[in-house]
Amino acid sequence: MDLSDAHVLVTGGAGLVGSHLAASLLDRGATVRVADDLSKGTRDRVP
Repeated sequence: MDLSDAHVLVTGGAGLVGSHLAASLLDRGATVRVADDLSKGTRDRVP
């Protein structure tokens, strides 16, 4: 699916599930923003 026109905000994007979701959206061409307070996630997971 082509998401090249999509703009997506992923909350919790530094966690396990959110980071995989963000990466998948990026692979499909979406513009992705990540919001996370890093209380449980890690910055290394943000694509």
